[in-house]
Parts: sequence; C-alpha cells; structure tokens
Amino acid sequence: MPAILAVPAIGLEAPVLQGLGDSVLNEAVGHDPASVWPGSKGISILLAHDASYFSGLGAVRAGDRVSWIDDCRNLVFKVDRIEVTQPGASLPPPPNGIGVALITCWPTNALFWTPDRLVVLARFVSAQATQPRPIPEAPPLDIALPVPAVVVAQGLGLSQNGILVGHLRLTGTPDRSWAEGADPLSAARLAFDELAAAKLALEARNENWWSAIALPGVSMPSLLSVAGDFDATLAVHGTRVSAVVLTSPTATVVLVVRSGKLYVSSVS
Repeated sequence: MPAILAVPAIGLEAPVLQGLGDSVLNEAVGHDPASVWPGSKGISILLAHDASYFSGLGAVRAGDRVSWIDDCRNLVFKVDRIEVTQPGASLPPPPNGIGVALITCWPTNALFWTPDRLVVLARFVSAQATQPRPIPEAPPLDIALPVPAVVVAQGLGLSQNGILVGHLRLTGTPDRSWAEGADPLSAARLAFDELAAAKLALEARNENWWSAIALPGVSMPSLLSVAGDFDATLAVHGTRVSAVVLTSPTATVVLVVRSGKLYVSSVS
C-alpha cells in the first residue's frame, strides 16, 4: 500500500511505493521488497533517486526525525547515523532492533552514475494512530518540447548524441516540497532532450529544425560542442520552471519556457 515518508528537517513529504524499478523511482520513494516493512523487526530499506526525492538527504543530521505515515499508523524514527559507503555494503543493525535506512546516490545533485551511496540510518522511537492523509497533488510540470517529429525520430538520447551530464542545481525561489520531488529531474531530462535536438539541427544545418526549437530571432550558430559534462541549472519560482542553463567547459546553452514550451534562447 502507498504511504508517506516525511523528514521535516529538510521539508520532505514523499509518496512511497513498493519496488525499486524506474517506474517506481521516477515517481516515488521505493521500498525494497527484500527488506522488512517499516515498524517490523529489522531494517526497512527505502531508496530514491538523487536529484529527486532524496536531493536534500545530505542535509539530514543525527537526531532528526523520520516519519512513516500510512492509513493506520504514524511511525517515528530518530536518525542515529549518516555515512557515505559503496553499494552492497552491510548495514549495522538498529540499536533497538527496528529501523529504517534511507539510501541514495552521493553526491545528491549528481545526474551521472556515482560509485558512492549516502545512507541515513534511523531507529524506531514511537507510534501513534493516524488518519489517512494523502499528499496534495502537485501541479503538473506543464513543459513540452517544440521538437519536430522528424528530429525526435533521429533519437534524443544522451548516449546516442554523446552528451555527458554533470550536476543539477536550482536557483530562484523554488517551493521546498517541489524541490524534494520528481519534477526537477524531469525538467532536466527535457532540457537535455532539447540540447540533443539542437545538436542534430546544427549537424544537419537544417534551418527549419532550428527555427522550431529556438526563439524567434535566435540565429543558428555555426558550432555547438557537446564535449565535456553539462551541468543543468534550473531557474524556478514556486513550482514553475522559467529557464534552464546547460553549461559545460566548451558551451553554454540557455533554454527558456514560453507558453509552456522549452525553447533555445542562446548558444555560446
């Protein structure tokens, strides 16, 4: 059954679903089905993507509270230990035999695969009855790409286009719960798809493709290098993304949202 994972110290309230596949982790925190259910004897393992629901996990400190809220109970845990380790490392048992482990990639703003994992361990301290309290549904990301179907058919994948990714950052005044959700990562994915479309338009020297993805008056540049890792910086106000800046050692691509679509504003 779905539940809510809350970490008040970082403003996190995330849905939790059973499983660790992409279909779960793209939308929620995942409960490892090989581990016990929260509140049972042992360690319940909860995972989420970095740059998503657990992007603020690095700010958790010993003594902070973690809550598991379902239709029956509010289980409260207290953080005992925080460590950076490798995948597959053994977890120490909780002091009282009942605990949770929150696990994500380290660093928590990495868009690339990392060899390290951040683990937050918390022990059970109390339980109380609760009433069902669903998380209010967040507004949709509401951003589309103006990429022509013929360009999409060329393939916008990172590996197909030789695009390497770095880190994800937020600027502006993002809503705290929005920042601890799936939308920042989704917006970054759209931005990298737009970068791939721009690269394909330049390689084909196709002005029609370029005019479809760029703001009016923005000329097609002679060159767009995708060498080096691209960092993505999202300008966010509340729950709305207004711009994305993709920066590498060789290029800076500015994308802006106009009428719900992501357009190229400049390439340098």
